[in-house]
Formats: sequence, structure tokens, C-alpha cells
Amino acid sequence: MTDHLKINVHSEIFKRPIFVLGLPRSGTSMVAGLITEFGVWAGDTIAGGPENPKGFFENRAIRENLIKPVLKHMGCDPVGVKILPDANKRMKLVFPTKEGNIELCEKLHRMITHQGYDHAQRWMYKDAKLTLLWRSFLADFPGADWVIVRRKKEGFIKSCLNTSFMAHHSSDPKFWENFADAYNLRLDLLQQKASNVHEIHVEKIFEGDLSQLKSVSDTIGIQFNKAKVNKFVDRKHWHHS
Repeated sequence: MTDHLKINVHSEIFKRPIFVLGLPRSGTSMVAGLITEFGVWAGDTIAGGPENPKGFFENRAIRENLIKPVLKHMGCDPVGVKILPDANKRMKLVFPTKEGNIELCEKLHRMITHQGYDHAQRWMYKDAKLTLLWRSFLADFPGADWVIVRRKKEGFIKSCLNTSFMAHHSSDPKFWENFADAYNLRLDLLQQKASNVHEIHVEKIFEGDLSQLKSVSDTIGIQFNKAKVNKFVDRKHWHHS
């Protein structure tokens, strides 16, 4: 038995995931939902509720059994709010198995294959907390496409204060302003380091300007569909979120 196993050889399409990230309450769920509407595999995702009615589009197993435990192991807040990892350091992620330790790429391959992923289409993982762990994911997936969702800071702060699962962390606008700065710093670093980074400013979608969304879809090779966008996007909910 070996202490460490090399990454297995996987399909080229598996090696090119789409990672959707940004600040929470910035529209990442909506963008991820649209990407799945365009034919990208997301697996078993977290259902929505009154404050996120369309769903969160976060793969349940990856979020609960990988992302949160990794953050906790690092001595950070597993929900990625109050204690954040160092923005400039990468943690080498390895995971124990009966055969020995495996790397992040193999861990994710096993997790999504278990959910039925068959390598026939692109796959996606969306999570605001990827903003905190992007260095580790970039190291194992250099061919990934990164879709950063941006929202104006004042809208983000208002949403946090009006959303129960965010407001219970703090009701102080200054806290959320500092939080936004910390996440944006990490997103800016990702843009400097990764090759395939794409930005979507979510306000444009709700204003009816789909050009940015279409450009990103075309660039990463997924089939943009205007009718599906108009059916999926809930502009009324956005104005209250």
C-alpha cells in the first residue's frame, strides 16, 4: 500500500470544469442555474427556499463533504464568512482513502462519478466559497473556466442585511463592506493568475442586456439560449433580494 496515489488519467472534458464563484448574494446561483439550462452537468444540487427560490445550484456532496471540511481543517469558518484563509497561500489538498491519499482532482472525479457523471458534457461546480480556495482548485484544474459573478457593493450589502441566513452573521453594513473587500481581493488575484477567467456583471442581465452572458457562453463553449434566459430569470425577485 502506498502513502500517496498519483492522479488517475481522466477525460479531457472532466479536466475542464466550469467553476462559478463570487460574493454570496451576488447572483452566482442565477448564473449557475442558467449554465445548467445551457446543458452543463451540475449533479445533485441544493434546493432553494423563499430567499433563493430557483435553487442554489451547489453540488450538495462537494459543498458538505469537501469544501466545508477543508475550510474547517484550515482553522477557518466552514461557511466562509468570519474567519477566512490567507489570500496569498495555497493549501495542498489530499484526501485519505483505503488505498492511500488522493489529490483533489481524483477526489472530485470519484464524487461526481458516484452521482452519475458520464463525461459526455462539461461539468460545473458553483460556490461562493471557491473564492477562498481557488488556488488549490486552479493547481489541480489548470484548464478550468472560471466564471466570476460581480454585483455592485451597495446591492450586495443590502441583500445581506435583508437575507436571514446572511443577516444572522451580522446586521452591521460595515461588516459586509469589509467582507466584500476581502472576497474581491481574492477574486482579483484569481483574475491575475488564471488563464480562463470570465466576468458577468449580474445587473446587466436584469436590465435585459444579455450580451455579456452570451459572450461568456460562446467563449467557454456552451450553447446560449435567450428563450431559456428569459424563462429562468425572475426580475421581480431580484429587485427584492
